[in-house]
Amino acid sequence: MRALKQTAGRFAIVLAMVAVALSAGAGCSDDFEPYSRLSSLRVLGIAGDPAAPATGETTTLSALVFTPTDEPVTYAWSWCPVPGPSRGGYQCLITEAEANGLLGGGVPPYDLGKDSTATFTNSLPPAFLKQACTPNPQNPIVFNCSKGFPVQIKVVVTTPSKPEGIVAVKTLNLRFDAATPANGNPKLGGLIATIAGVEVAITDDSDPTVTLPRSAETEIKVGLLPEEAELYTLPPDPKQIREYLLLSWFVESGDIDNARTAYQFNAELKETVPIDRARTNKWKPGKLADYPGQLARIVVVVRDGREGVSLVRGRVRLGDVQ
Repeated sequence: MRALKQTAGRFAIVLAMVAVALSAGAGCSDDFEPYSRLSSLRVLGIAGDPAAPATGETTTLSALVFTPTDEPVTYAWSWCPVPGPSRGGYQCLITEAEANGLLGGGVPPYDLGKDSTATFTNSLPPAFLKQACTPNPQNPIVFNCSKGFPVQIKVVVTTPSKPEGIVAVKTLNLRFDAATPANGNPKLGGLIATIAGVEVAITDDSDPTVTLPRSAETEIKVGLLPEEAELYTLPPDPKQIREYLLLSWFVESGDIDNARTAYQFNAELKETVPIDRARTNKWKPGKLADYPGQLARIVVVVRDGREGVSLVRGRVRLGDVQ
């Protein structure tokens, strides 16, 4: 047990140093295109099902990818217990052999394959993770493990037009204590546009039936139920918490009124942002001169405060009148 505490302490110190490096590595982008504009290969998120696997549980990972065309996409999945900063490409700072040495073997392979989805099994020893998350005199700085032990999931996505690929990462919280609450991914319903006072469903069909005017705002709603903001507790505090939901809105043409909307609560679990405000937005597709395409896509991604994520996609036809 003493050896376990020593290795766990050293491991947690390394993690704390990595946190500082990640913070220092944050920078600014030279790309001034709006965050919500879809014009190039993007990874809009990484989903895990379940969102926070318990010990012995396997999660299925999928990348929420946007491509300007229907060209094929390739994937390269990996995971890491000690990730480096973004400026270094999120390289793992501890090798797979070193991790196996620390834990006495049984570490899942870092390489998670090249399929469109990947699986990761939470097989790390709970006793070790508990020690790594517990303050001790040799380890005064400890990561917050209230949602589980955080590891990094990484995917490199490439297409024929972008062979260098893009990198996306996600924190996957590994539940190693039965008291740590599970988390379901929040779900979104369909998209609805209000045209001339009539609500019409936006689908993701390749030949859409909904036409939106250019250079004019159209109200867009996404299906979101209040119960998708789950109640949970963080032991030993018995007080209930309701998770917030953050919606990110992306459009292929023009502008969206709010790039992000949120469903939030105060400490007494009362809404601070009404559900209707969180699930409603306005889309103003671009002029014909700015966007000559006849079809345009919209994507809404929802995230909760515990790394849960999902999305809904839609496609519309655009009018020819400016």
